[in-house]
Amino acid sequence: MRILSKNLQDRLFDYMGHAQNINVSPKIANINISQNAIKIKNINNDYLEKSTIAGSGENAHTKSNYDGDNICIINVQFPNNYGHCLHDVIPQLLYLDKQSKYDKIYTSGNPILHSLLNMIQIKFEKICFVENKEEKLIMGQNVQIQNWPAYHKRDINKTRLIKQEIDEFIKNNIKTEVNNRLIYCTRNTSSDAKHGRMMNHENEKEIVELLKKYCDKNDLLFTMFNGQEDGKTMSHIKQLKLFNEAKIVVGPHGSAMANVIYLNPKNKPRVCEFTSGTEVQVHGGIFNKHYNFLFGYLFDEIYDYNLIPFSKNSTPEFTSIDVDNLKRFLI
Repeated sequence: MRILSKNLQDRLFDYMGHAQNINVSPKIANINISQNAIKIKNINNDYLEKSTIAGSGENAHTKSNYDGDNICIINVQFPNNYGHCLHDVIPQLLYLDKQSKYDKIYTSGNPILHSLLNMIQIKFEKICFVENKEEKLIMGQNVQIQNWPAYHKRDINKTRLIKQEIDEFIKNNIKTEVNNRLIYCTRNTSSDAKHGRMMNHENEKEIVELLKKYCDKNDLLFTMFNGQEDGKTMSHIKQLKLFNEAKIVVGPHGSAMANVIYLNPKNKPRVCEFTSGTEVQVHGGIFNKHYNFLFGYLFDEIYDYNLIPFSKNSTPEFTSIDVDNLKRFLI
């Protein structure tokens, strides 16, 4: 991964060393419920909440309702967020489903999560979803509760699991003759962009003009992407198809850029993401809120990934970049 900046501190920043110091573990609680039962409930599709343990006399084990000797309840942050589903929730569930320690794994269901799982055609053997406001009675021997923090280092091997599922789905289901898109992801025209960080209008205008000229000279198909179609969120399958056709993706950090997971490695894709650097942190810390980091740095292996820091005058509301850094990316 390259950091494109005129600032020497940016270029010398040890982003991998910083990532290695981040805690990767969830908070874990182990409960031995023996002949008792534990109730969990889904709170607004965000997480599962443990409630009181029922007495053994009221809820004794039977063959029909016994879940197993080892049960896992997993809370991964923001299962109702498109990006987090791709880089946190689904990779973690794939990992847990494939290892043999647990008999059943419970987590919160959500329409966005289910849509992505159905699209990629992922089938679980052990995962059980608790839907909105649903209350579930769990009966077993040992229950482990994993509460994952919002900010943590992602596991590259778990990211590989979802990338393998995505690439296999595309190979078997998606046919396209387009492989030369240059996609610019804008936050300025989307009602789905909820957390500010709009690009300065004049700065974005200059960025778009530069990208269009580059496309004209290099036989690339320029595509402006804001995550929407006809004023509504674009379907997940259309987003997958669009980004699978991309040769280059450029844009500020935001959920639209999470779609780089759909890029075709055989197309030798290039990515340029705008993010916080050493001079200003409008979100996250120094070079730690970008999708190469959020996907466990897997993209270092399969893409040409580049970062451009936001300019010093950027704020959480409005951001800009030095366009000269983008010109360097396009060389």
